[in-house]
Order: sequence, then C-alpha cells, then structure tokens
Amino acid sequence: MCIRDRVNRLGKRMSTEAEICKKNEHVFDYPWEVVMKALWNKYPNKELDFVKFNKVIDMQMVNQNCLKFKKLMFAKKFSMIWMYTIEEIEFDFERKVFTLQSRIIKKSAFFPSIFNVKEYIQYQPCDQLSDKTLYTKQVVGSNLVNKYMDKLNSSFEKGCKIVEEKCKEFLH
Repeated sequence: MCIRDRVNRLGKRMSTEAEICKKNEHVFDYPWEVVMKALWNKYPNKELDFVKFNKVIDMQMVNQNCLKFKKLMFAKKFSMIWMYTIEEIEFDFERKVFTLQSRIIKKSAFFPSIFNVKEYIQYQPCDQLSDKTLYTKQVVGSNLVNKYMDKLNSSFEKGCKIVEEKCKEFLH
C-alpha cells in the first residue's frame, strides 16, 4: 500500500478521537514545485536545532512520475532526550502530491512515552488552476499527547515559516 493510500485511510479513521491528536493545515502562496524545493532544503536550520541530521537512506524510482525515499532523522533535545525516526516519502510528480509518513524507531529512556506518535504529511496544489500549495499534517497517538500539542504546534509553525523563507530565497 502506498503512503498516499495510508494518509487517505487515516482521514477516514479520524472519528476515532482516541487516536487522532491533531490535524494542522497551512497554505503556501507558492506553486507545488517551489514548495517541494524549499521543503527538501529545510534542514539544517538553527530554528529547528533539535534535528541533528536528516539523511536519505533509500530511494526507488517507481515509474517515470513517482519517486520513493526513506530518510533517517536523528533529533536530540538536551543531553538525554533523543530519538531516531524513519520518514517514508513519496513524490508523485504527475499528480503533484508529496506524502510523508514518519515513525519513531528508537528513543532514549528519557524520551516521554506519550510522544510515541506517527506523523502523516501531505503537500498538494490547492486546486489545478492555483499557484498555491496545501500542506496537511496529522499526528496520531494517544489522547495524552493533547496536553503537549502547543509544543508540537510551535514546531509546525516554525517549519512553515522556514519553508516560506526558502520559497522566497528560491524565487529571488
């Protein structure tokens, strides 16, 4: 099953409130291609300094219009809170859809267990005639995560700001 299908199934399961913690959306005033270039160049960034590395570990050309990647990310906050995540990414160039699913694969003993979440992300044009791109992010985990959603939202907002700045850089 491709990542796009998993994200679509997730949307149908949203009625299970014990699982869905948060859904965020943001509209970029840039075409999908520009946003993808900016997103790919998001790290490293001093505003998201907890991300220590983010490396491609696998790539597959599914067909002429679809690329799949796996990225390994290492995040560390303070000296004893760290985690490794795997990001499964799919670029569908024909439909102009980027999907990403991330999950924690290893974490320190001090990493709060309530943050054991999965993240589903999608970027796509707002509509076929638009030069705007819709970014949707869904975080799935236990209801306990809701207590800490302000921290996760802050990271979401910082990430959007960084991608916006990168878009401006690429167009000027």
